[in-house]
Amino acid sequence: MSVDEFFYRLRMESPEFEAAGAEVDPPHFLAINVLHLRTMRGMTQAALAKAIGIAQPRIAEIERGEANPRLTTIGRLARALETTVSDLLRAPPDHPSTRPLRAPADEQAAAGDPADETGRRKVGQ
Repeated sequence: MSVDEFFYRLRMESPEFEAAGAEVDPPHFLAINVLHLRTMRGMTQAALAKAIGIAQPRIAEIERGEANPRLTTIGRLARALETTVSDLLRAPPDHPSTRPLRAPADEQAAAGDPADETGRRKVGQ
């Protein structure tokens, strides 16, 4: 089963999955978003740390997903990175939980997709 199929089936079988998605791993989402926004803005960890008044190793912990910063720290991160607190805690657009729903391979095969039940293309097709 592919990752896409897994999330498709999870969403179909458990509608509450979407509601719980943001609670799955906020430190991980924060880590990805802080790293992405910081590098996109050409900032070093030291520059970001100085801008919000914390030590650089703390930024490294946040970017590794090992920290659970206080809300005030997250607010300062958001201001320094020119975003919102909710955007910092949101799953990134490329995260599996945000992928569009797709039918599993067996439904695609029934619709004429030359893939076997594993989702792989059949040889010679």
